[in-house]
Amino acid sequence: INACAKAGDIDRAECWLKKMQEASIQGDTITYSTIITACARAGQHFRAERWFQALHEAGLEGDTISYNSVISAFARAGKVEKLEELQARMRAAGVVCDTVTHNIVINACAKVGKLDAAERALQEMHDQGIKSDVITYNSVINACSRAGDYGKAETWLERMISSGIRPNTITYTSVISACVKGGALSRGEHWVSRMEETGVQGNRVTFSCLVSGFAKQGDLDRAGYWYQRIRDVGSVPTTGVFNAVI
Repeated sequence: INACAKAGDIDRAECWLKKMQEASIQGDTITYSTIITACARAGQHFRAERWFQALHEAGLEGDTISYNSVISAFARAGKVEKLEELQARMRAAGVVCDTVTHNIVINACAKVGKLDAAERALQEMHDQGIKSDVITYNSVINACSRAGDYGKAETWLERMISSGIRPNTITYTSVISACVKGGALSRGEHWVSRMEETGVQGNRVTFSCLVSGFAKQGDLDRAGYWYQRIRDVGSVPTTGVFNAVI
């Protein structure tokens, strides 16, 4: 079943589980979670939920892994409201919502532009003493970036640093992107300096944000400087960068 699931062949994985049942071999929570995870990866959230229900009908109790699998399925489908329902079911069943659970929810909220929900989820983690990681903060900061709210992006970055979690290139790029979207290009450049002071290197995406931002403002000197920084890191500017400059 695991081999079929990893290969993305859900039909065959289901076939083998049915053969187990026909042979009076009881599958366990891991068996069902394997298929639920495969459904999630395939973007089939209703199918994942059906197998999650089958797990309970088989007299088994869902664990953190099985809940996370079905939550991931609905997260991939952008069904944020369903995630809250599933988390409530987890708590009611006495199942721990761990770092992975919250990261899935926060990332899903970020992707659909629900910044407030993403921030609440991270605050909830802190309130419950659940350890956050670089993925957690990157997801919230990405939500801020999508909204162009550089003030909140900077605040979460500072909180990330103060909590002892080291930001990476993705973190800083999201903050810089938020600054560019908010028209605060000097703040974007400030964060490039802060990034490099900590030994984190920017990449083509990092510097492309600033090229586009300065080009839109008509500051071709600064746009040209950041264009050269893209070349300096050994990358080829994208068509979008050329279009911005032109």
